[in-house]
Parts: sequence; structure tokens; C-alpha cells
Amino acid sequence: MFLCRWITPLSLVWSLCGVQAASAQNPAILQKAIGKPTLSRANSELIQPISYAEFADGSLATLEFQSKEVIVYSPEGEVTWRYGRTGGGPGEFTAPYRIAVQPDQTLLVLDAGTTRIIRVSKAGKYVEDLRPDLRLIPFNMVALPGGLIAVSGITKDPRGAGKAIHIFNNRYLHLRSFGELPKDIPPAELQVSWVGGLTVAQDGSLIHTRFWPYEVVRYRVDGTEISRARVATPVDDPRGAISRTVSGSEVRYRDARAVTRPRPVFELPDGKFLGGTSKGAEHTLDLIRADGSVESSMRFPDAWSSVISFDAARGMLWVLGHSADEPVLLRVPFRF
Repeated sequence: MFLCRWITPLSLVWSLCGVQAASAQNPAILQKAIGKPTLSRANSELIQPISYAEFADGSLATLEFQSKEVIVYSPEGEVTWRYGRTGGGPGEFTAPYRIAVQPDQTLLVLDAGTTRIIRVSKAGKYVEDLRPDLRLIPFNMVALPGGLIAVSGITKDPRGAGKAIHIFNNRYLHLRSFGELPKDIPPAELQVSWVGGLTVAQDGSLIHTRFWPYEVVRYRVDGTEISRARVATPVDDPRGAISRTVSGSEVRYRDARAVTRPRPVFELPDGKFLGGTSKGAEHTLDLIRADGSVESSMRFPDAWSSVISFDAARGMLWVLGHSADEPVLLRVPFRF
């Protein structure tokens, strides 16, 4: 089930539940690369995580939707600190939506309810609030070298209208926007199915996973396109796949029909990408070459729900899994 929920006219919270995919090809390569998972010792802390970010030491920050707090886990899965309080004041959250870790290890929390970014130190202490000069409906956020911030999303502001990617400086002030979006698509469908996900490449460039058509595009932070590859994995045309219902002041968007959607890719040290697709309760893990061809594809193991982070320095995957219908964190060796 895919659920989108509008919190305000300029904010969005969404989550994907379930995961395995339509088909698998040459799965042995990926199966051989995946080691035995280690179960986190703090899984009772997980309720409804919606965003994740990794620190340089291998610690993982998770953002909980229900409790509106950040919980940080050590590489061994122990809770090291938590941060979050509800409200509209400095350092407080109304609808925390995305998190990212800057090169100096400061944690950024994007609050969709107020469009602010709250900066939190590596030790879990409040630093400051940042307010943007360009309002948008966010989908994804990553931290870039030099303190820059990249957010994918949609905006009516002429400086970024019709673009998927928006670059801000370290004070959250708009610098530029790029990545063309199609015209004449309803905003909800545009946000969910066309804006796409962001990750950061090994060299600090920006990797944009376009969901339709399914492409992996690499950009420099000045917006120059470095490369573009159409991924060979079949995905569905998402037009008309989302239904809209209104209840009072709240607008909800749900899948009107099940469609196969890509997930944002991670770059591996050898230049290949780790990605995959989701359709309802089915997911695949895909090893994608730089030219977009798929070297290996496998269905998710039964206990997996989502690959949430790749720790290249340690050759480990953080995986959101499930046990007895409860979410769990898994650390999985990945021998790329």
C-alpha cells in the first residue's frame, strides 16, 4: 500500500509499506554478495520510521513519523541518542519528514509542516533553525559537500517551477533549480511519480533516480548533467494511478491501482548502482550497471521490507525488516 498525506498546502508526508518485485534475473550474483544479517538490539524503538541518514562512523539516524523524533543507533544497533519535541518553536517539529547528515556530521531535519530545517549536532543537541526563501513540497533531501543542501520536490515559485531538484546553500537559501518535470500532470502525481529520489555519489555529485521514465541521472551541483542511463527494468506508467479523497481540511492520496515503481539507487564503489522496484507487497533488489543494464536482480528475502542505507566504508547494508509484524533493523554484509 502506498499512502500520501497532505499536512498543509505546502507540505507532504508519505510512506511505502511492503516490498518483492515482478521478476528476477541472474539472482545468484546478488545472493552471493549478501551475508548473514545481524538483528539490531534496539528494535522495540522502531514504530513507523520514514527517513534515514548515516553518519561517517556507521551510526544510523532514523526519523519516526508517529513520535516525531530522531533516534540514532550505533553500528551495533544500540540507541545512542534521540531528539525531538512537538511544537512550532525553535528546534521543535510539527511534521518532520526527511533527515540528512552534512559532511561536518551535523544532522538536518526537514520539517514539512513549517518548511524549516532544524540543525542538530552529532551529539544530539539543538543548533539552529533555518528558513528557506523558496517554499516547496519536498520529496527527498540530501546533504552535499561544502554544506550545500539538495531537495527534490515541486514549487510554484518561478525560480524553481517545473524543476525537480533544488539546491540551497548552508543557510537554506535557494541557489538554483534543474531537472525538467513534465507539464500538465496533477501535482500529487507529479510529486509521487515524477520528482524522484536523490542520493550522493562517491565523488560528491548528485544522483537523481527518475521514477518515470526510470532513469539514473548524475549531476554536478551547478546543475550540469554528467550522465544519464535508462534502466532496463520495466516499470509502469504511473498516470492515473493515484486517487484523491478529501476529509475536512485533510487531503489523502492513495494508489488507485498497483504500479511497479523504482526506488532511489545507491552508487557502489565500482560505479554500479544498487536499486530495485516495488509493487504493492513485492520488491526486488537490483544490481545496475552504469549504462542502465541490469546485471543481477533478486526478490527481497522474506524478512526484508526496504534497503535504507549503504555503508560503503564497511561494506554493510542497513535494512528495514519485519518480525512478527513488527519493524526491525538489520545490518547485512554486502560484498560488492
